[in-house]
Amino acid sequence: VRVLPARSRLLDLTISGHSSLWSPEPAPFPWCLGGERLWFGPEADWFWQRLGSPDFAHYKVPADLDPDLWTVEEEREGYFRASLQATLRSAHRDAFVVLRAERSMELLDPAMMAGSTGGLGLVTATTMEILDGTPGQPVDLWSLLQVPQGGRMIIPTLGPCAPRDYFKPAPPGEVTVHPTHTEIAMRGTAAFKLGIAPSR
Repeated sequence: VRVLPARSRLLDLTISGHSSLWSPEPAPFPWCLGGERLWFGPEADWFWQRLGSPDFAHYKVPADLDPDLWTVEEEREGYFRASLQATLRSAHRDAFVVLRAERSMELLDPAMMAGSTGGLGLVTATTMEILDGTPGQPVDLWSLLQVPQGGRMIIPTLGPCAPRDYFKPAPPGEVTVHPTHTEIAMRGTAAFKLGIAPSR
């Protein structure tokens, strides 16, 4: 398990020599570390400077979300907790949110995991407190994973849940909805962006 508490980031989980997350060494850019990270929405408010067809020439990350601004509140073997305070301003109207996010990651007992599934377990908890802002302005949290090509991604759900397409729809056969989970083929043959509601 590789974590970076100073950026509140999970870099990799390696099982039997196989990495479950994409995390290049060395990183191609200082900010391109791969792994899992926290993101904020709606992106239309905070990131996209121009609405309509996605054009990343008009995509800007707010300065307050600089990954080096996290503060490590607590750290011990197999556990860390970090916080970030940020002010987000809408790129399209006079609206803002001041928030404080806190994340913790804790490695589950390896002996317990070996007795059940033979894998690794990591519990991540994230909370967000709204400190100030425009009444009615939405803000939400995303967990972004970067994974290597190949295999399947299985997302447990409370019932059948068709993901939402944010850009072009996923090609047929890439996403399969089951009664208890959604399965995504990690073939690397298509680029698409999906979302599943946290209530599911």
